[in-house]
Amino acid sequence: VSGVKVSKDAINPGDVVEISTSITNGGGLTSDRYVLQTTVTKDGSVVKVFTNEVDPMQPTSSKQINNTYIFGKYDAPGNYKIVAVLKDLAGRQVSTSEDLQNIFVNVNEVPSTTVSGKSTQLGILNIKVTVTVKNEGNVPAKNFYVTESIPFIARELFEPAAKPDTTKTEGASIVYGWFVD
Repeated sequence: VSGVKVSKDAINPGDVVEISTSITNGGGLTSDRYVLQTTVTKDGSVVKVFTNEVDPMQPTSSKQINNTYIFGKYDAPGNYKIVAVLKDLAGRQVSTSEDLQNIFVNVNEVPSTTVSGKSTQLGILNIKVTVTVKNEGNVPAKNFYVTESIPFIARELFEPAAKPDTTKTEGASIVYGWFVD
């Protein structure tokens, strides 16, 4: 293994990374057939393994083997290590990219909390509002704030079941706010 390159070293979840491994036969004889294993790990755990057969190579020749990895939408942020290992057909290590360099791809944090639905149910003496919040990011959602407004004239008729953190008047409405952690 004479080198490993990645198309990007900082990405967002869902991005594609091309992993290019160069193999060189620096000897004076045609090489044997080998197997190249390229492994993507995160914190020591294997995420993906690519296995490619390497045909015999002429003396002083090189070849490049490419693998494409698509990071998942919810893959955890942080550094992912890329290691290429060349093995003989018996499974013995011949060469590794770790002898040359350490290659990492950093997956960025992408917080993304959105309101995915809101429903209102009317009863005889009550109104029930349900707000559904969905986390579409790759990190736990941070605290957020939910608001609901009712006409100012109705403030005496209705009272929130859960005590709001804030209550304020905006125009002809009263706005309740709840901090969600």
